[in-house]
Amino acid sequence: MLPSSRGMQTKPGPKRLRQSRFTVFQGSKLKVPRSKFHMAHEHGELESLVGVHSFAQIPTRGRKWWKHWGQLVETFCAASEARENRLTSKSQSRIAYELDEIKEVRRSKSTETRAALELMECVNTALSAPHDENSFWSGVSESEYEASTGKAFVYVRRDRAIGIVTVECLNLSAKRGRWMLTNGCTLVPNVCPVVKLGISRIWVCQTARGQGIAAKLLEAARKFTLPDQKIAKWEMAWSQPSESGLKLATKYNSVRHEKSGQMLIPCYI
Repeated sequence: MLPSSRGMQTKPGPKRLRQSRFTVFQGSKLKVPRSKFHMAHEHGELESLVGVHSFAQIPTRGRKWWKHWGQLVETFCAASEARENRLTSKSQSRIAYELDEIKEVRRSKSTETRAALELMECVNTALSAPHDENSFWSGVSESEYEASTGKAFVYVRRDRAIGIVTVECLNLSAKRGRWMLTNGCTLVPNVCPVVKLGISRIWVCQTARGQGIAAKLLEAARKFTLPDQKIAKWEMAWSQPSESGLKLATKYNSVRHEKSGQMLIPCYI
């Protein structure tokens, strides 16, 4: 005798999955497939978030810098650190050599100039420096120094600009050079050294400091800002150096006063 249908328990079938959709804003939507999950996001907001994330990385990792940006002036061989093998969890003592590059920012190329200006925005914020002193190297009219000339050089490693220096070509007749005592940061009165280049900004991202990158940038600026002239180190002057900048200046191009024995660095006003 067959059992009645009432006493039988029907085995539930497989649960039917539903496609989820996460909507943040109204407007045109961008679908990003991932594990059958679609996230809708407004185009403008997505680009804004990506831009904020990229800008937040500049202080620690520098800025993305494409290979075709900038005029190559120097290369350096750098050894990369050993990396851990994630598959075997064993450390591999493999040393890979790669080329670091110093490139001159070409003011005639608007894309790379904008990228350098974005980098300088972060630099000026970190140094608590004015944000309107880029016209002498970028060609962008921002201040009274529109007639000045200068250059910007970036230090590139693994497609990221991790350091930058901007340098002014000074008018010799203006007599802007001064000597500053490293002890006390006071200017020596009535002495005007003839300086040819003014170091406006120099900066290296946090993860690349202590590797001599700032000194390499200074040397590149000294040799390639005015390539037809031979510039001495003391002919490169500093503009209101920060505490770390003062240490760099003392190490790079300070001179000792013969009579007093005090250390002096060239500055410009």
